[in-house]
Amino acid sequence: GMGMGMPRPGVPGGPFGSGLIVRYDEGKGYGFIKPDDHGEDVFFLRSALPAEVARDARREQLVDARVEFEVQEKEDGKLRAPRIALVHGPGGGHGMGRSDGVVGGGGMMPPMGPMGMMGPMGPMGP
Repeated sequence: GMGMGMPRPGVPGGPFGSGLIVRYDEGKGYGFIKPDDHGEDVFFLRSALPAEVARDARREQLVDARVEFEVQEKEDGKLRAPRIALVHGPGGGHGMGRSDGVVGGGGMMPPMGPMGMMGPMGPMGP
């Protein structure tokens, strides 16, 4: 049970997959994941995202994000992901610095102070 087996649609609880978010529509609140292991894109709703992500998720933060997700087969045979977890691997999380809302929840990051984002970056530009 290391997650390497083939997904078996229809199993209660559903198999898990991993892939990349390829589309997200903020206005409509849904998107699609391109699975690593097979071709068909998996549909997801904003509510499938972790709460802190769904609250202020923007398209540029989510597209190309690596995720793990639960797979569920709908009545029409299409796949959907009722639950999604973002995987922050090497090089991930590049977009997180900009959004103010993320830090508030867990309070895990120390406050950066006024110099945090601005100061050091200035002189390096052309």
